[in-house]
Amino acid sequence: MKFQKATKNETRLRVGVSGAAGSGKTFSALKIAMGIGG
Repeated sequence: MKFQKATKNETRLRVGVSGAAGSGKTFSALKIAMGIGG
């Protein structure tokens, strides 16, 4: 068995936000994106 150092190349994140109309999905998605991306 050969061990290799882990790297974060081409990592992707997929997040699903669901809820009823008017529950703040877009606002929540924007807050999450700002938290992840800065």
